[in-house]
Amino acid sequence: MHITYIEEIENNKKVDKTIEAQPNKSILEISLGNKIPHVHACGGNAKCSTCRIMVLSGMENLSEISEKEKILAQKKGFSKNIRLACQTYVHGDVKIKRLVKDKLDEEIALSNQFTGKEVSLAILFADIRNFTSFTERHLAYDVIHILNRFYKRMGDAILNHQGYIDKFMGDGILALFGINDKDSQQKCTNALNAAFEMKNNLQEINQYLRWNFNEEFQVGIGLHFGSVIVGDLGHPEKKQLTAIGDAVNFTSRLEKFTKSIKTTILISEEFAKVLNNPEILDKEYKVQIRGKTGTHKIYSLLETKKTYTSLRNLLKEKMNKTLAPTILRLVFHDVMSGGVLTAHMHDKDILQLELSKPENQGLEEAVKFIQKIKNILKEEPYSYRDILYLSGAVAVEITHGPYINLVIPSYSNKQFLEIGIPLSEEKFESFYKKFQQLGLSKKEMVALIGAHTLGKENQKPFTEDPFKFDNSYFKRLLFYQEDSSLSKMLYTDWELLKDQECKKYIEEFAIDENHFFEEFKNAYIKMIQFAV
Repeated sequence: MHITYIEEIENNKKVDKTIEAQPNKSILEISLGNKIPHVHACGGNAKCSTCRIMVLSGMENLSEISEKEKILAQKKGFSKNIRLACQTYVHGDVKIKRLVKDKLDEEIALSNQFTGKEVSLAILFADIRNFTSFTERHLAYDVIHILNRFYKRMGDAILNHQGYIDKFMGDGILALFGINDKDSQQKCTNALNAAFEMKNNLQEINQYLRWNFNEEFQVGIGLHFGSVIVGDLGHPEKKQLTAIGDAVNFTSRLEKFTKSIKTTILISEEFAKVLNNPEILDKEYKVQIRGKTGTHKIYSLLETKKTYTSLRNLLKEKMNKTLAPTILRLVFHDVMSGGVLTAHMHDKDILQLELSKPENQGLEEAVKFIQKIKNILKEEPYSYRDILYLSGAVAVEITHGPYINLVIPSYSNKQFLEIGIPLSEEKFESFYKKFQQLGLSKKEMVALIGAHTLGKENQKPFTEDPFKFDNSYFKRLLFYQEDSSLSKMLYTDWELLKDQECKKYIEEFAIDENHFFEEFKNAYIKMIQFAV
């Protein structure tokens, strides 16, 4: 078996060099043993990426990626054909290319946090219209002060929806959505909701401008979905994760049409297809984009979701951590009982009858909170169910759990299947069947039961911090020790440990909190969607 090094320098000429490979030595060791210069700043211990190689052929003839290499590859954003020579062993013929070849390469490699990859993202570009004339009318201090206030509120909207602020450009903002996500539709949903929140926050900014400067901003926002190259760029002393590619240029040019079309937000055809939500589309336009051939379809949007983000912000403002566990419990009880609680929140007598049932004891405070929010919203198009399910997502978020992105209104007129709330002494097969009726797998069921990390039973918490959403409940379930200050575990949860598949998921979630967060987030959305 052999390693072929592509484009090696020998006698000032580029040549392909093939050498014999020993199965018990890493590629780095083989390189150094054959006097092929191979940079390895950390000494070959997978603590840097300077020995990385690109595998051009023979991937199947290489050793499996080690745990140390996997961690560094995820951090750096390596594609599958990029390997660390110090961790890779050869079992057959391969062709490789060294990627770090001299001191300058080494300096750049060591300064990179993210080496670069091609990925499809939702891209947002926002710009203040006629800003140049604004700067001419005001002092330099005021211009910078106002811009920073603008950037703060616009940036908040981006960060609130899992976006990454790529750069501020004078009076414009470039943001990326989905650098580490896999769900393309979710990327576009996040970007769209950020755009709605930016538009909403602009009202607050303009009120400030009118009072203090007798001015008002108009903003254009373009949204596009496309392939870009993402990586750390810049001088080794001042690098930044950024995106480059035609899709970025397309987005900035798309934004320019908001002025002539007289609208705030425009989306591309590509964005609209991935978003797959035709109900929000208003008018279609065919335009020519500078630098692109042919015509391109773009869309303005209806305003049906104009208060979505303000609702989420309202919930975050009004909800406290001590209420969060009860809110989340109310979500589960509403779904399992066929939506009967939210269906009758307007009917005092029937609601009181439902709340008097033993399984619903203690939910009154959460119900009053949902009714209070509904009363604040008055004529807004949100049902009690919309408010409750988004409240559940916010309850997880404010207790340091994952951000669960829901697009609402969506649940107002849905019909639910009545499953029945799992009982405290129920056997495994019985309560698992109830989750199955919701279309949930064992893994999803275990993830949802992780919500027991919040709250108390009989005035005692299950975990040391009853208002912090983490994986503590799984740890305690797996490594249970009697503690008089904590509540005993639920019988139904002990039942989970009797099933080997469920026990495996409990172990996974106890070890990896991020894995639990991802599974809980997906299971929560699936639960409330399947129930319709």
